[in-house]
Amino acid sequence: MIQPAHRGIYEFLWSEHKNSILSVSIKAFHGIATKLGKRPMILALLKKFAEHSCQEETERYNALLNAYDEIKNVLTRKERQTIIESLLEDENETAKLIYELPLKYNCKVLSGCRLFFPREQGLYKFWDAQDKPGLWCCFGAFQLHLTTNQVISKISILTEIEKKEILDILQNLKKGISYQDYNKFPDNLRKILQNHVMVAIPGKKSAWLNPRIPIEDVSCENNPFEVDQLEASALAIENIWDESEYLLDVIAKAPNLTDFQTAFSKNNLPFIIWKEGFDCEEAYKDIEERYINRLALDNGHIG
Repeated sequence: MIQPAHRGIYEFLWSEHKNSILSVSIKAFHGIATKLGKRPMILALLKKFAEHSCQEETERYNALLNAYDEIKNVLTRKERQTIIESLLEDENETAKLIYELPLKYNCKVLSGCRLFFPREQGLYKFWDAQDKPGLWCCFGAFQLHLTTNQVISKISILTEIEKKEILDILQNLKKGISYQDYNKFPDNLRKILQNHVMVAIPGKKSAWLNPRIPIEDVSCENNPFEVDQLEASALAIENIWDESEYLLDVIAKAPNLTDFQTAFSKNNLPFIIWKEGFDCEEAYKDIEERYINRLALDNGHIG
């Protein structure tokens, strides 16, 4: 399902990124917050996420403290003390504790907090556990929603791993596994899980399934799913962004035509039902126009 860009989606995305941005610098934090002012600058927001995702975390200590403040009320006195003591000795252990301990109380405040996820992967995506459960891919000019079943079918087809086996892996991740065991997963599986914001690896000490992902009712049937032309275009853009060596070069703008022609193809999107009526040239013009209009809106030239 495609949805027009709206402020609320990007405010939620920002809420997941704020501690990660804070770990870079307070200046970066305040600079990005202004992008969601009276006139939201959505494309600039996404670019800033990409820019800061590869910068050094010089303020990680403060970011961890900020994350701790968000969950401390659900913890016992002993658990709070353990976290504070760990901050003085091992920030990676602190990250592990801050992410893991709230899960005991079904507290999902930090479920998608990017301070605990690979910083450069899936930064334009988030999981919704409320109104529309599933994955939102936020492209700036519009959003694409995928159900959990569609995402897991997609992963199974792309990795050539049976869907039942994928579900078993996710069930284990839901309980938490060691980082060493997670690193034994096939490289392509880890990459695609991380590209879909599915695995938190706090402090590189453990690995957890994103708690916002409902896997209990996912079907074991593994079939390509049906999309329309615009949805196929969005999935092609997702492929371009996820496969880019430097996300800042491609994010928050229409892709170049050559890259789009390669991505918008049956071979590159084997997890969807490819329709004979899909027209690459028409699809590209539609995408290009949507980004032109979004940029104009962001800059106050429309509306």
